[in-house]
Parts: sequence; structure tokens; C-alpha cells
Amino acid sequence: MLNVQVRDDNVNIVFSRDLMKDDELMDFIERIRVKHLISESKLTEETALNLDKELKSNWWKQNRNKFLSKIK
Repeated sequence: MLNVQVRDDNVNIVFSRDLMKDDELMDFIERIRVKHLISESKLTEETALNLDKELKSNWWKQNRNKFLSKIK
């Protein structure tokens, strides 16, 4: 069973529990939530890329020794 209703700015989706496992349902909901948050964000692509580089750099600085110690 699948029923979709669109009214004004709302979309209602009703479907049988048999169509999705719990983890798939949570992934679906999370994707919608993230898409909504991104649409409201004022973050520019350039700023996002810079933040990404900074986070990766900081992560590597914090975890470098742990990973390198395993390959010696």
C-alpha cells in the first residue's frame, strides 16, 4: 500500500510497514531532514569546502599516531 497526498506546502506519505525496514525508514527520514537543513543554510559552497578541509586536517592531527602505529 502506498498513498501520497499533496496539500499546499505539505506532503503526506502513508505506506505499509512491510515496504521498509526500520533502518531504511530512519535513513529516509534523515535524508529529508538533512535536505531541509541544507535548504535553510546560508553556508556558501566555498565556506563548506574550507570547513571540510579544516575538519579533515584536525581529525588527522588527532588520530595520526593511532593509525600510523598500526603499520610499523
